[in-house]
This record gives sequence, structure tokens and C-alpha cells, in this order.
Amino acid sequence: MRNLYQQLLMFLECYLILTDVRPPHSLFHKPPRPPNAFILYRRAKKPGILTRHQGITNNEVSKEIGRM
Repeated sequence: MRNLYQQLLMFLECYLILTDVRPPHSLFHKPPRPPNAFILYRRAKKPGILTRHQGITNNEVSKEIGRM
């Protein structure tokens, strides 16, 4: 009887692994994190930086704003 029980448990474990049973992602939906102070500051300053330095990348924009 114990051997049958162990086989059943093994079968169920394998079945769950193979079928990848998980609750849908929508059950774990969390609201997005609010933007931090630097993101808000960067958002406000980016247009001015882009008018002075045409064609720079977002990485360079962040560096320039970080120096302010």
C-alpha cells in the first residue's frame, strides 16, 4: 500500500511539473511602482537638454541631468 501511495505522489509531482500548473499572471497583478524623484526630475529636464544637445542618447541625457 505504501509503495502505491509513493508512486501516486511521484506521478502527481511529475504531472504538475510537466503541465506547469500556475495561477494566471493576472492574479498576481500589482500596481506599478510610482516614479522616484530622479525620474520625475529627469522627465521635467529632458526637453531642455534635448534642445541644447540635439541627437544625444537617453543614457547621455541621464548623465547630463545627473551632473546638474
